[in-house]
Amino acid sequence: MADALRAAGFEPHRNRDLTKADIVQNIHNIRNEISRVPTAQDIVKSGKHSIRTYIKRFGSWNQALRESGYTPNAVQDVHEDDLLCEIKRLHEVIGHVPSAVDMDDRGRFSSVTYWSKLGSWNQAVRLAGFEPQQTVRDSWDQYYGPDWASHREQTFQRDNHACQACGLTRSSATEDLHVHHIRPAREFVSDEVNYEDMNASSNLITLCRSCHVKFEGLWSHASPEGFAKRARTRLD
Repeated sequence: MADALRAAGFEPHRNRDLTKADIVQNIHNIRNEISRVPTAQDIVKSGKHSIRTYIKRFGSWNQALRESGYTPNAVQDVHEDDLLCEIKRLHEVIGHVPSAVDMDDRGRFSSVTYWSKLGSWNQAVRLAGFEPQQTVRDSWDQYYGPDWASHREQTFQRDNHACQACGLTRSSATEDLHVHHIRPAREFVSDEVNYEDMNASSNLITLCRSCHVKFEGLWSHASPEGFAKRARTRLD
């Protein structure tokens, strides 16, 4: 059974056997790595466990932070009414019930914020007064697969622990560098999640936070070398 779960992209008993203490320790570890209180997005990118794990154990991401001794980040403290109003606004703009992907593409907030604040994207949609359009892609929790930590570290090593756009090194950065999916990870989610192609070395590149924000969504069919060359040109 364990082998079957791994083959399907899941870590056997990844959530069930964890204690709150295990999860709190993981939050502390990430806090030490990035030198600031982690956000839910940091957990998605760098954590050992899915954001759902934190929500199931503590009720919300913010509560997990509080029980770990940290004050929740301001972006995660956005009022529930504002989150629901944004779903309604987006519904008017696009003319249909928005999906989590619609929110990430065109909304004010990350879909991860809805997961951490309201428990799931579908729950948020229902609270906004709509019936969710359920698909695997919409319900995907941005978990990058059981081997993500290994792929991430291998990318850092290949890229000499430096942003491939501006050259900022991992040792001199004020927060840890990011590993960016050149072709967006959500595009590998349909009826199932294709972690192998999503996390192929040819689809990953090291960026600092600033460059990640600047170049998110650009050159989605480029190689890491091509992406880096275009990014450097933009910065010159």
